[in-house]
Amino acid sequence: MVPGPSRLFTTRELDRFDGKEGRPAYTAYKGKVYDVSGSSLWLEGRHSERHTAGRDLSEQIINAPHDETVFDRFPIVGEIIEERFGLRLVVAVQKLHPHPMIVHFSEVCPILAAFFVFLFLFFNGPRVFEVFSSYLIILGFISSLGCMATGFFSWATTYERRLTRIFRRKIVLSIVQFSLMIALFVMRVIDINVLPRSNPLSVLYAILVFALVPITFVLGHFGGKIVYG
Repeated sequence: MVPGPSRLFTTRELDRFDGKEGRPAYTAYKGKVYDVSGSSLWLEGRHSERHTAGRDLSEQIINAPHDETVFDRFPIVGEIIEERFGLRLVVAVQKLHPHPMIVHFSEVCPILAAFFVFLFLFFNGPRVFEVFSSYLIILGFISSLGCMATGFFSWATTYERRLTRIFRRKIVLSIVQFSLMIALFVMRVIDINVLPRSNPLSVLYAILVFALVPITFVLGHFGGKIVYG
């Protein structure tokens, strides 16, 4: 059975999922980690008084009265990895969930930037609104770097680099969003007072700022679809 997202387990971490005292019962076989918690044959993490949950059964299954197809009925929840330092570091970073922490900054900054530009242009807001929006663009640009880096990390470690349609769309839109923020930053460098002026560059700047809003909302929607289905 193939799951959605999966995770990486070291042998030490797998040992915690022993099925006792209400804990989930996981076992590993040929590199895959299976959730056997729902099986009546794995009560309290024990099977036939011979096998214990939280262990790699790749060797033990050789002497079992059934073959490896018995695992087909259980969901795969991850992969077992050798406990080398580099892999332990990957697992440790994965547990921190860096992408959900950073993604909020790259989402809120463009939307707030557009909001303050809107107030400045259409409600004669003070000049500080326009200046503040430029700072938000810069912050959004910086946070989007971290967002894309952690996004690719999560895609590689949790989703095994599966390039499904929704991932392709999310990657393309992330690149578009990042490119727009680069363009806005360059315009600001070319003309520090680009927005208060009335010229083609100012109009383009405003259009690109507002274009960030629907792109950011769609990216958020795709992110929710990936996590929650």
